[in-house]
Amino acid sequence: MSLQCSPDQSSRYFSTLEEDDDDDLSRTVLVLGSSGALGSSVASHLLQRGISVIGADVLELPSDFGYELDGFIALQPNGDLKRLTKDLARGIHLALESEKQGGLDAIICANGGWQRDPSPPSQQPSMRNSLDIADADEWQHEIEKCALEYASVAESMMHMNLYPCVAAAFAAQHYLNPGSLMVAIGATAALSPTPGMLGYGLAKAATHHLVRTLGASTGKSLDSKSIRKIGRSVRRQLPALDELSVVGILPTTIDTPMNRKSNPKANFEEWTKPADIAREIRSWIENAHLRPHSGSLLKVHPFDGRAVFELVR
Repeated sequence: MSLQCSPDQSSRYFSTLEEDDDDDLSRTVLVLGSSGALGSSVASHLLQRGISVIGADVLELPSDFGYELDGFIALQPNGDLKRLTKDLARGIHLALESEKQGGLDAIICANGGWQRDPSPPSQQPSMRNSLDIADADEWQHEIEKCALEYASVAESMMHMNLYPCVAAAFAAQHYLNPGSLMVAIGATAALSPTPGMLGYGLAKAATHHLVRTLGASTGKSLDSKSIRKIGRSVRRQLPALDELSVVGILPTTIDTPMNRKSNPKANFEEWTKPADIAREIRSWIENAHLRPHSGSLLKVHPFDGRAVFELVR
């Protein structure tokens, strides 16, 4: 593992892209969000390395992507968490049975999406006392409409960013081979308050907590002695966690077609390329000794023509 420093020498960065593993081990990886920009990049890169990839998404992989997955789990859009977790578990079982595989070697949660908080009502509460009854009723109607939009955005962010990771965390406890890897995509923004995007920040911060908690339950945790003791009690019931590594990747902005459309005047060179994230994940899959400690969170952003990964938790 190579260590690099930022220009101000105040933060440690690392990347393992120089390392390579040419072993002939057969591996099977599940990629959630496999039809999206990041997920398809991860899937394509792993397939090129001879790794079997099972995709899972609410959308089928477009036919013009130029490759075929080894299996696909169709998920219900906007399904509740119970349905998603059950459907993913059943889909993994059927896919592994079809491929005659004993278990998965990694689960990559490349799902995600972004929405800004909805606009507030045009009239603020301080003006309510000055309204007559008819206007007050109209104001209340607008408030209730905005309440639904507010809740809808928050719920949508949970569906897109958090729920697949929760379902994957359950699957990781039951379908992974010893020494496997789980990766979830968080967000650098969610390390701090997120004014104007509360729903997004909630979902990503919860994803960070999931990574740290599941990681602390594994035998590869570097948490405090008291937390590791609790983790050992969890592993007595779930021995599959003993050798599992759980890592969160926290991009700033990923260079995707949707992000370019949303912010066409941005400097795209300052955005992280999906292929850089895909290569790093592949390196961790093939080189277990290069993985960050279980439960770690890593920021990723471009620097000097390459992606760098900074350990922040």
